[in-house]
Amino acid sequence: EDVTPTGLNLHLIQSGGQYTGELETGSYFWLERESGGAWTEVEPLTEDLAWTMEAYLIQPEGDTEMEVKWSALYGELPTGSYRLGKTVMDFRGTGDYDQQIYYAHFTVALRRPLLTRPARLLPGGVKKFPFGTGKWQKSIV
Repeated sequence: EDVTPTGLNLHLIQSGGQYTGELETGSYFWLERESGGAWTEVEPLTEDLAWTMEAYLIQPEGDTEMEVKWSALYGELPTGSYRLGKTVMDFRGTGDYDQQIYYAHFTVALRRPLLTRPARLLPGGVKKFPFGTGKWQKSIV
């Protein structure tokens, strides 16, 4: 929600299913732009950007909100359809985890930032989905 050409607020919500550890993600993300039905990675303005190493816990039946600002990495985005990629981890212990990539789809509109649908972290456009062994489901609003 609150999409602008320089960032958005991302809500991560774990709902239903059974996972085997703690669900978490970090600050790292990347952007892709849709063009002609295909997704291509948005080229960063610089490769000299450091990512912090904190872990955002995605609480069961809770709402984890992340403010995502990309102006330092990508500048101001032109109008278009985009998706933000993140890796979510089912963490059981050091060296014992599964990872899955999820996407939040959003639109940057002309002059007035507009979110045509809520940003959802989704694999392949599915609203609720199995992860890893299919024992837990996650939807990001």
